[in-house]
Amino acid sequence: MSKRCYAVAKSEQAMKERLEESDYTNWDFYYPPDEEVLFLLANGGAFNMINKACNLLIDEYEEEVIKGENLLKAATILNSIPGSDRFVFSKALRRAIELGTAISLGL
Repeated sequence: MSKRCYAVAKSEQAMKERLEESDYTNWDFYYPPDEEVLFLLANGGAFNMINKACNLLIDEYEEEVIKGENLLKAATILNSIPGSDRFVFSKALRRAIELGTAISLGL
């Protein structure tokens, strides 16, 4: 993924294909405005809180995948931020939870 985005797997099979072949054919892409990414990374500290709760390393340098129970942890943290329901990240997280798959953060 070359542009900053969040990608949500449409199925378990899509998750497997991505891991084996870097194939994003069956993923939905969500493109946030840069201001949202900067807020989540720096100003709001949301990604730092998610990193700590989920044992991840979300940063601007590499892709990170959130799946399983970490989706709910990340959503809970994000929901604690006033106005976060407007974030594209929130929408992508909700979709991954609905599908029971994963979200890939290509920041």
